[in-house]
Amino acid sequence: MAYTTANFGLQSNQTMELTFESPWQCCSFLSRSRSPLVYVRSPTIMKRELTVQEKWWVEEALNQEPELNELEKSAYKLQLKDLKVIEECDCGDPLCGSVKFSNYVQGHSVAIADGVIQKDSSEEFLVILFIDKRSDRLSELEIVK
Repeated sequence: MAYTTANFGLQSNQTMELTFESPWQCCSFLSRSRSPLVYVRSPTIMKRELTVQEKWWVEEALNQEPELNELEKSAYKLQLKDLKVIEECDCGDPLCGSVKFSNYVQGHSVAIADGVIQKDSSEEFLVILFIDKRSDRLSELEIVK
């Protein structure tokens, strides 16, 4: 069963259609709109602790989200201690750090925080943090250069 189909132009008179088996397989090529290159995700399944960098991304996304109050931000940050990464993107893009957490359920993720976050002094990344809409638990972290 195909879940995601992407149509996009390679040149002014050509288009290409790609169909993926899951939404997770299609890495965001919108950020690469000038390039005909598309990175395809083949997920790596695991169960591991979050890295220091992943924790930093989550905390920064929460800190910079104006629509969350301090109590909500604190509640989400408390989830970090028990959170596990169960899948990471293996699209081949060395700047991609997108992961799914142990609370992930397909079709139930809702974005709660997003923004452009500067890493180091020169690199900017679009970071989107998702929760499972039924449990209100952190479920995904999407990072796009």
